[in-house]
Amino acid sequence: MMRNIKCSALCMVFLMMTGCQSTPQSPEGGQDSTSVSTEQNDLLATIERIREVHTEWRAKIKASHPMSIYSKNMVNDLLDQWEDVQHIYRQIEKEPGGVNEDYSLFSSRSYAQTFDQAVADLAEKHLALLALQQRADKLLAPSIKAMKYLASIGADKESSREFKVLARQYRRLFREVESNDIDDAQSLQAEFLRDAKALEVKVAHKIYIEPLESIVDRMESDDYDDIVPLSFLALSAAVETAKSVVHSSPRDKDKIADAVEKGQIEIQHTENIAQEVKNLKSIRGRKYEAYLLNIEAYLDNINLALDGESMRRLSIASRAEKLAKYANTITLQSKNDQPAIRKLKNELDDTTKQNLILKEKISSLESKLDISEEER
Repeated sequence: MMRNIKCSALCMVFLMMTGCQSTPQSPEGGQDSTSVSTEQNDLLATIERIREVHTEWRAKIKASHPMSIYSKNMVNDLLDQWEDVQHIYRQIEKEPGGVNEDYSLFSSRSYAQTFDQAVADLAEKHLALLALQQRADKLLAPSIKAMKYLASIGADKESSREFKVLARQYRRLFREVESNDIDDAQSLQAEFLRDAKALEVKVAHKIYIEPLESIVDRMESDDYDDIVPLSFLALSAAVETAKSVVHSSPRDKDKIADAVEKGQIEIQHTENIAQEVKNLKSIRGRKYEAYLLNIEAYLDNINLALDGESMRRLSIASRAEKLAKYANTITLQSKNDQPAIRKLKNELDDTTKQNLILKEKISSLESKLDISEEER
């Protein structure tokens, strides 16, 4: 911004100086004020055009820096050419009034023409880089997509070493395209995609399965497999199922979440059953009555909340069965009531609409009555 202001200021100073020195002359004496004014306008237009071109290319060059993945050499050549453009632009910026003067003793081109030629060379290099980018993006689209996904799941942090190896493979693909070795690029891409898929699975396993496996290992070291072998077996099966889901569908987040949740439920269930077994083992003299009465009380409290009918005549297993049937009956009743509820809701909506219509009619009649009374 400061450079643009400086350039404009220098232009104005130069134009003021040339304006003072170029006083109107007679037809016999040479230039008149009109031709001088035209030259000044042309000069100012040239400088403004150069400034706009420079601003445009500065943005393009900034956007080209990340394109080194396609070709480091082409990007470096582009930046070197940009330095040449910058050098010429700084000279014009320093002395804008001489923009149409010869660039050097050994060149017939002006500063403006030299700048334009440098920009033309820059545009040619930039166009070649864009063409390479377009070709690589088309050929390597699957690899680019896979790499973006790995970055999105944090593969560089979860599996740093494997990701670095894969990143080297990824860069090599672009070198093959740059060299126009399309067959080699496609062959290497197939290998890259296999490795990328393997890393994707490994990262998903680390994120979703390793926490479950860590808990299972800890529980096994605490002898849960001996204390509650059946529950521990169910837990192990749930974790294996989750593992299978992750390995077969590492991107299916909903399916993975469901499988992981089932594993977490089995973990909690195994811990609960193990605690109950420990409670039983801690009872001395095999006096289990108090423990069983406690379970009975839990079931009675649930029954009391539902219908209040006494279950003291029933065994604990029968009580549990009765509660299950009662809960099922309530569920079915709720489903059966849904159509009636929807019907009532629709009727209520219709009544509400009719009330609104009546209110509008009443309001309209009241307005007409007010007008009639005013006319009287």
